[in-house]
Amino acid sequence: MDQVQNMELSKDQIYIVPVVSLVCGVILLKTSAMKINSTFGFRTKVSTKNNETWKYCNQLCAIILILIGIILIIAMLALGNFSALLFGVLELGELVNIIVVIAILLSIPVVNRSCKKKFEMQ
Repeated sequence: MDQVQNMELSKDQIYIVPVVSLVCGVILLKTSAMKINSTFGFRTKVSTKNNETWKYCNQLCAIILILIGIILIIAMLALGNFSALLFGVLELGELVNIIVVIAILLSIPVVNRSCKKKFEMQ
């Protein structure tokens, strides 16, 4: 009986990563107007060039994080117990974690490229 309860808990826990992505995106969106800091935000050489690039990069990164969270929560709810059939050995939680990490890593060059293009940087 305890094993069944533990399994249920772990199924609930797989929503943590997309929810954290969503919450971080909302916080980043709300705080993107702050001045450049070393505590919180999308910090790269491009984003810290000036306050305008800082605000733009942080808003874009926030939107990406929010979209990642929403899309994955919806996908997880839609797939539910069918994930083992669709993805084989990988559990849904593992797949979600991999997707989030890849999406966040890919967002860094996307945000930087967009900022460079918008502000015509070399």
